[in-house]
Amino acid sequence: LFARRFEILLHNSYNGWNQSFRSYKVKDYGSDVFCYSTAGDIQGLQRLFKSGEATPFEVDPRGWTPLHVRTGECHAPKMPS
Repeated sequence: LFARRFEILLHNSYNGWNQSFRSYKVKDYGSDVFCYSTAGDIQGLQRLFKSGEATPFEVDPRGWTPLHVRTGECHAPKMPS
């Protein structure tokens, strides 16, 4: 299997057809980015993002991002004040 998930978007607009291609890194459920997200550890997530170890756009095997995981646990995301 691939360690990346790919997305191809194609839609019609006033200026004609627009297309885009995106790839997302797939991480295991037990990776730090998803553990910190589930726990609501904003500082831990910021450390991972700042160091380049993770991004907010990585996905788990279901295709969920860290924000999806957090909100899927029925917790509102904690926003820094």
